[in-house]
Parts: sequence; structure tokens; C-alpha cells
Amino acid sequence: MELTSLLDEELLGSVATLLGAERELCAKLLTHLAEIESRKLHLKAGFSSMFQLCVEHHGMSEGQAFRRILAARLARRFPVIYSLVASGALHLSALQLLHEHLTEENHHELLQAASGKRKRDLEVWLAQRFPKPDVPPRIRKLPERKASAPPPVQPADGGAPQPELRLARAVPARLQPLSEGRFKVEFTASSTLKEKLARSLDLMSHANPTRDLATVVERALDVLLEQLEKTRLGALKQPKPLSTKRVSAPKSSTGIPRAVRREVFERDGEQCTYVAPDGRRCSARAFLELDHIHPRSQGGGGEVRNLRVRCHAHNQLWAEQTYGREHIAARRHFRQQKSTEKRAGHDGQAPEPAQPEPRSPGEEALATVIQKACRALEG
Repeated sequence: MELTSLLDEELLGSVATLLGAERELCAKLLTHLAEIESRKLHLKAGFSSMFQLCVEHHGMSEGQAFRRILAARLARRFPVIYSLVASGALHLSALQLLHEHLTEENHHELLQAASGKRKRDLEVWLAQRFPKPDVPPRIRKLPERKASAPPPVQPADGGAPQPELRLARAVPARLQPLSEGRFKVEFTASSTLKEKLARSLDLMSHANPTRDLATVVERALDVLLEQLEKTRLGALKQPKPLSTKRVSAPKSSTGIPRAVRREVFERDGEQCTYVAPDGRRCSARAFLELDHIHPRSQGGGGEVRNLRVRCHAHNQLWAEQTYGREHIAARRHFRQQKSTEKRAGHDGQAPEPAQPEPRSPGEEALATVIQKACRALEG
């Protein structure tokens, strides 16, 4: 399929059209799956379950089969789900979160409340509506990962339980809402981090006699955030207003005075300032960088009026629009080569990379934050 001839607006419009068609097809697929199970055609075709039919015969992944069969069974009980899925108001992940709570009495209310919500927003709302108790603080050694036997899932027609619908998944680092204002934090820590947490609990025992892990982490993050705000945002405890004279404040690694960084970040609300043609502003608040409106290579200065906050992705987009994609790719390749040569040392041989135990990106990011925080606390 050749897409290069399409205008930008046409390409974005085509995606919206395709998504609408995909949602309508998904709703039709749910009706077919529900009817197949109702007629027990999967059994007649030689498959012991709907799950087996979807995975082995139709080539779905285990996750696809799980969500679609679950949604089809719910839609048989509550037919309004078909139209909600077809319109895009309700996604299959939302149905997976809702299925334990839906009843004949409340399904209209819950489905309406879930419509249009992202998964994370729906998790928070469900935690407020169906609160769970706080989890006790603990540090435990993880057992070896083994595929667990799937628990039964009761079909909508009251037939025999379907054990195959439970999928074994590794638990990633995440924040899980428990009730209003309360969250369960879960991630995998190294033995070094575990020792630092234990030592922090000991050193804080007078101020934290219950040995609450959340207290240690929050105190450590307070220290870390103060350091990060100083280095990344140029923040001071009592910031001084910028003078009309030449700024002589200490400079950061980018060569921009901290007072200037602080004023730009405050002015732009610590959020990417990129605005799309339709007026939508980028909502990114992570991986923020200071971007020169008039590029430095073309004589632009480092004063406040020539700086703006951009996320890394939009900063790169601006650079490609200004200098060309090929030029930016060549510069990026050159920096990577220089970095490799620097790590290799004088012998020209790159060091053997370490082989740590693999982690998910979420586990790695959250563990790194806590490790930095614990080091700051110890200091």
C-alpha cells in the first residue's frame, strides 16, 4: 500500500476511518463468537473450548482470545455492549476490568461510567467505587517463575467452567489503585536495593517505628525530587527574580544559566509547548528539554524569550524540520560512534556488555528511581 502520496490530513483521516471500521468489525466478531459458543460449534468442530478454537484454529494470540471471549460472554448477558464497542465508547480492556462487578442491576450505570475512559482512569474509578484494603508493607524473595494453572471462568450460559481463560503473565512494575487516594506499588528489586531499604528502615526506626516502607520511599523521593528540580529545572528553595542585567548564575550542563532554566520551565508549566495545527498542546511532562526557537547554529541566544520547553520527541521533530531528517540522522550516528569509542578506551575494543537479569522497562525505571533515592537518603 502506497501512502507517501497522501497529504498529512488525509493520512490522519484514514486512520480515524480505519479505527471506526475496526471497532465495528470487533463488535461483529463478538456477536459471532457468542453465537458459536451458544450453538457449541467449537465442540462440533473438535475443539474442547472456545479458547482452543480461537488460538489453534483462528490464529489469535492468547491475549486476543481471552479478551474477545470474555467480551462476547458479557455481551450475551448485556447486549448494549455490542453498540458501545462498535462506537468506540468501550474497549475490551475496560470490559476485562468490569466483568467482576457487572450485574443485572448495575450494568447500565457501570457501562455508562466506563464509556470513554482510559484503562488507568477506569482502574482509579473502580477503586473508588469498589475499594480494596491497603496491602501490608513487606519485602519478600520472589519464587521461580512457573506457568500457573489457570483458574476456572464461568461462562455466561452457566455451563462448565473454562479453565483455559486464565493467562499466565509476568507482573510488571505498576501502580494499582486500591481505593480513593490509595495505591499498591509493585516492582522487582535487586538484592542491593533490598539491603538499602532494610538499612533505611533501621536508621529511621525512631521516626518510623512501624517500619512502613511507604514512609521510607516517600522521604527518599522528597530528597531525590529536590535534587532533580535543581539540576533539571534550575529550581531553588527561594528563587530570585531575574535581573535585567546579564545573568551570571551557575550554568547547567547545557550551558544555560539555572535562573533562565527555572524561568522558562515555570513560564511553560513544566509541559511540552508543542501545539498541533488543530490547537491541541502536547501533554508530555517527561523527557523535557529546552529548545532554542531560533537555533544556536543560526545565531540564536540562550535568553528566556528564545527558549521553550519541548519533550524529546517534539524537540527532535523540530530539528528534523529545521535541518532535514538525513542531517539529524547523520549527527545522531556520529554521536553514537563517539560514545562507543569513548567507552572502548585506548585499545579500540568495545567492552563486553554486562548481562543482568532482564527487567521490563517499568521495573527498570522504578527500581532506578528508588535506588537513587535510597543513596540520597543514606548521604
